[in-house]
Amino acid sequence: MPKVPLLAALAAAVAAGAFALVSAGTAATPAAVKGTERISIVSTSISSKAAPLIARGAFTAGGSFVFSSTGGTVKLANGSYKVTNARDGKTTVDPATCLVTHAYSTKYKISHGTGAYKRITGSGTANVSERAILPRASSGKCNERANPTVFQSVINASGPVSIP
Repeated sequence: MPKVPLLAALAAAVAAGAFALVSAGTAATPAAVKGTERISIVSTSISSKAAPLIARGAFTAGGSFVFSSTGGTVKLANGSYKVTNARDGKTTVDPATCLVTHAYSTKYKISHGTGAYKRITGSGTANVSERAILPRASSGKCNERANPTVFQSVINASGPVSIP
């Protein structure tokens, strides 16, 4: 498995399925919310500890997801909540092209809300697809110990949420 630092971090966290950037969004959350929430994230940074997201469905908000080893924290304009998940997946490196692929599906759980999300609960499934291109070593082989020259992570998550 390549030493691609963010691939492992993202695998632990982005699969969690809820991501938000502290600044950007407005979140209009009614007093009580129940329904399916869909969250999407696209990141091209291998080194960022947070990634932008858009949440839509039961509520709509933009924000960031701050990664941790067990999931992470969703930060929205009107509050935050924790996400925990199991990480899994298979990483492959194509020796002809140096393309790294890491893809999997995982279950996540939402808890520990603050602000407008104080009593949020939920769970769901996240589909994670990460790709990177590794540089070549002087030998011509893919340098699996180097950071990728290009990185892309796409996460789509969906599941029921409730804010009583």
